[in-house]
Amino acid sequence: MLLALSIVAGNGCAHNQANASRPLEVERVGGLAGFGTAASRVRSRGQVDVSNLSPDDRRAVESLFSHPTATPSRPDEFRYRLIRWTDEGPQTVSVPESQVPAAVRSAVRDELQ
Repeated sequence: MLLALSIVAGNGCAHNQANASRPLEVERVGGLAGFGTAASRVRSRGQVDVSNLSPDDRRAVESLFSHPTATPSRPDEFRYRLIRWTDEGPQTVSVPESQVPAAVRSAVRDELQ
C-alpha cells in the first residue's frame, strides 16, 4: 500500500515531487470475516493515483496522514491501511472505513490467497 501525494502546491497539502509517480496503496482489513489477517484466505487491496482524486478527496487523504486519529473501531468494522512514500520512506496509517473517501475505498478488490 503505497502513495505518493502529488498535490498542487497552494491547496494546503504537502507536495512530494520525488515520489509523485508512486500510487497510494490501500488495504481493507478486519470486518466480520477478518480480511487481511494471517489466517484469512482473502486479501482486499488496491492502488489509487492520487492525482486522479478530487481536490476534496486529496485533502481528506492528506489529513489522514497529517492528523491520524485514535478513533476506536466498532466490532466487525473494516479498517483501511494506507501507505504512501515520502523522501524519508513509507508512511502508513490505519483508519476506520468511515474516514476513508469513497474514491479510495472503491479501488479495493478482493483476492483469494
